[in-house]
Amino acid sequence: MKIIITFFWFIAGIQTAFAQKTNVDSILQKVTIERNEDNKFDLLIGLIGSEINNSPEWCIETGLKVLNQSRSENSNIELTVAYSFFGSGI
Repeated sequence: MKIIITFFWFIAGIQTAFAQKTNVDSILQKVTIERNEDNKFDLLIGLIGSEINNSPEWCIETGLKVLNQSRSENSNIELTVAYSFFGSGI
């Protein structure tokens, strides 16, 4: 029984360590290209939902990327998402 439990925790640890993370830069490129505001919003919300429980450093780094893009595009939606990331990282 101890071997089975140990094996289970080993597999669970590997899954956590090597899980794929959302590529923030590719999603931000999709947001830049997208013209429909609803689709932009869905992409950004998907980014938040998939990575909200990550490390605070990741949340702040992603918030800075989204904030820089929102300033270049003058987008209020992206600005709001950036502030949401900052709040999650604290």
